[in-house]
Amino acid sequence: MFARTEFIDHFYQFSTESDWQAGVELYQAGSLIDLSMVESLVISRVDDIEQAEVRIKMHANRRFIQWLECTCAKNRTRGSFCQHIVATVFHLDRENPKLVQQLDLKMLVRPPSQNRRRVFAEPPTATKSVLAHLRGSISQLKPQDDGRILVNVEIKRGVTTSYDLTIDQAAEFVATAQVDLPYQVMEHTLQPSVYVKKDGREAVLWRKVLVISGGLGELRSAVPISKAVVYRHGDNEEPQEIYFIDYEKYHKFLGDRYLFLSGYGYLAVAKDERWRTLADGKRCSGDQAAMLIASGFEELTSCQNLFIDHTLHSDVVVDDLKLTEVEVKEADGNKFRLSLNYRLGDKTVSLVKLLGRGKKRKYLKADNNSWLKIPELMSDGDWQVDGDGEYLIASPLDVHRLKAALGDYDTFVGSKELLAKLTSKTEFNEMIEPPPLDHSNLDLRAYQHFGFKWLWWLYQNNLHGLLADEMGLGKTHQTMALLSAIQRQNTNFRFMVVCPTTVLTHWADKVEEFAPQLNPTIYHGQGRTSRLHKLNSKQIMTITSYGVLQRDINELQKHFWDVVVLDEAHYVKNSSTYTYRAACKLSNKMRICLSGTPFENDLRELKSIFDFLLPGYLGSDRFFRKHILRPLKTSNNLGDDLILKRLIHPFKLRRTKEVVLPDLPDKIIDIRTCTLAPDQRRLYQSIVDVRARPLSQQLVRDAGMPTVHIFAVLNLLKQVCNHPLLLFDGLDIDQHESGKFELLKELIFEGVASEQKIVIYTQYLKMVDIIATYLSKQRIKYVTLTGASQKRGKLIAQFQNDKTTKVFVATLLTGGIGIDLTAASIVIHYDRWWNASKENQATDRVHRIGQNKNVQVFKLLTKDTFEEKIDLLIRKKQDLFEKYLEKDEEIFKNLTRQELIELLQ
Repeated sequence: MFARTEFIDHFYQFSTESDWQAGVELYQAGSLIDLSMVESLVISRVDDIEQAEVRIKMHANRRFIQWLECTCAKNRTRGSFCQHIVATVFHLDRENPKLVQQLDLKMLVRPPSQNRRRVFAEPPTATKSVLAHLRGSISQLKPQDDGRILVNVEIKRGVTTSYDLTIDQAAEFVATAQVDLPYQVMEHTLQPSVYVKKDGREAVLWRKVLVISGGLGELRSAVPISKAVVYRHGDNEEPQEIYFIDYEKYHKFLGDRYLFLSGYGYLAVAKDERWRTLADGKRCSGDQAAMLIASGFEELTSCQNLFIDHTLHSDVVVDDLKLTEVEVKEADGNKFRLSLNYRLGDKTVSLVKLLGRGKKRKYLKADNNSWLKIPELMSDGDWQVDGDGEYLIASPLDVHRLKAALGDYDTFVGSKELLAKLTSKTEFNEMIEPPPLDHSNLDLRAYQHFGFKWLWWLYQNNLHGLLADEMGLGKTHQTMALLSAIQRQNTNFRFMVVCPTTVLTHWADKVEEFAPQLNPTIYHGQGRTSRLHKLNSKQIMTITSYGVLQRDINELQKHFWDVVVLDEAHYVKNSSTYTYRAACKLSNKMRICLSGTPFENDLRELKSIFDFLLPGYLGSDRFFRKHILRPLKTSNNLGDDLILKRLIHPFKLRRTKEVVLPDLPDKIIDIRTCTLAPDQRRLYQSIVDVRARPLSQQLVRDAGMPTVHIFAVLNLLKQVCNHPLLLFDGLDIDQHESGKFELLKELIFEGVASEQKIVIYTQYLKMVDIIATYLSKQRIKYVTLTGASQKRGKLIAQFQNDKTTKVFVATLLTGGIGIDLTAASIVIHYDRWWNASKENQATDRVHRIGQNKNVQVFKLLTKDTFEEKIDLLIRKKQDLFEKYLEKDEEIFKNLTRQELIELLQ
């Protein structure tokens, strides 16, 4: 039976050398006079001065030792593995092999923690110690072909045991034993290394090798040895010759510290743990090969020795190709044939030909030593190459993407006629003349006519667009102008407008007033199925809601629409919603999105809108994150901003009132502050102490705490700042005091006294009721608008036209879109919204075309409360959106951990 060396090695490393040698001698001398096993308890008696008894408690399944002890003083006082325990485990290993074979060697018992493992320069081996001690008792040595050595030892009189030495143990034994063996430990030390070389035109092969240090000597004839001229990685001085042994051929003969070569002997191997964990080798081709070179062989540099073959050392990856020109060869209908040429040293490289060679490749081999990184725009795009592989077949949309990437429109060359045609299809020219609108009642302002012409240019070139004018500038009128022009040119038309339910009648009323010839029909409500037959008409403008679009998409997608208009397009800002997916299923020639706030939280919302308008134009989500979002967040490079701006510019039109309506009366914003009433302050402070402060302390400890808990507490504090009645039943406004409500009373009194109409916005339905209760008591005529209101149009008309109706009270989300409130000249935002764009949107219901009075906007703020911090955050978080379309983001969802903590404090 061969010794299972791992078993005795374990006890060896926790014993002193003297205890180990003494224990082996006790076993040899036959001093272990009795060993018995009672169920799972092994008991042995050792006959020496102390007459010690060793007890080993096995688990019932015999898989591991639970504890062991000895009656000797050394074990009782220090808990160490004494010589008696050594003699016992040695006996078990030699004479009870079946018991030892059952043990899980990973779960062997250890002595108490104060007895530390011995420190060895090399891995501890009891075998080495035993053989050194018993060298004179060796009866036979049997070298094996794989480098192992079988050693037979008379371990005690009449008892012979065999040790099966591993390659490392055999090498150590050969180095120290004075015995005659055919193999010796040689002076060479092998260096674990990685060798990288070319393997064909577009492939690289790396493999693990053992490099030989010193002269070859006898090795030259003893084993197949390879030779290479290489550069050491990171060393560009002179190439060197190396001799190496392939790991793949000889890994079976490799131990942890030695390699065995049959017919020669053992060679020491230098330590390199990272080299051990590497794969044996790998062949990389195409993009993989180029990326390996471009990274400087990064995945292999963890190895201490990395050698690059001299034929590969000069390979380079060119990742900054300079485009010399884009030649427009010929036009074919709505497509163009383009030849893209890049400069590579003194050569010109046709990127189109390279693309034809490797579909969807990111890197291509230009010559023997040069790889080209294809520009991301090309490699990630779905580009069409002609049958001969000579030219890129590009639509006007493709040309826009090229121009955005190039940033230099002068790069396009060709005949005047071709360039003129390309320009007409890719660049808006305000000299364009759409059909007249004399069959409608539309009378557009100059900037609106400009927007109408821009929409017409998109329509004529089969393009789509986002009209993102600021609220109140007449996006509806410009859209009606386009639809009227299309109708003038083609009497067979079918248009669809999708909008929020709250503005369905607003759209219908506007069309009836300014473009009745469009024959508007509202497709909404329970009886809409009876009007399905109208959808088959070739002269119809259908107005429906986002909810109906989602529910009836199976019917609506059966029809082809000349134009689909999404009003308040932020409803499709999330590409994962059913509403977005339904909108994308509509069949149409042109898509238009209307929104004064195209995105509120993140540029990904803008991408969702453009994915609806121009699928694939801004690339995949992965491409957008990698090449647009990530650079914008991590870099101050203006070029990163310009790429996105160039991409969206041709398909986005955004104007502000300050620019296009200099004659619009002024809008004066006034932040009015107040303080909490005494009882109100006590209520506010109790919520801070009981709810907010513990939450703040928890947030300091736990960054992953859900923000929903924080928002709930902040919402409580916000309601207290508004009016304590929001937290209690009833509407007795005299029961509780509110500093902000007292301020509101003053503003209402001043406004009504000066014969001005007032619009009041609040977030809370109950706050609408509280304000309405006060107005009723003061006998001030008013109207309220909430999500539950019926006959919205009638309520709005009453406020607009009835001189005695002085106040309009609405929830921000219900009264902030799709209506005109130009009769008012005062806007009061009773409580601040997390998203200031919604405040601005609501204000612009009053400050818009048709307003002939200066507009005073009051935003109420409670001092010494978290409302001050909200106001500060809103003003801090505007930079990103000013660069593109909007001046705001939804604050709360993007607050940092520290900002949340500050709000709660």
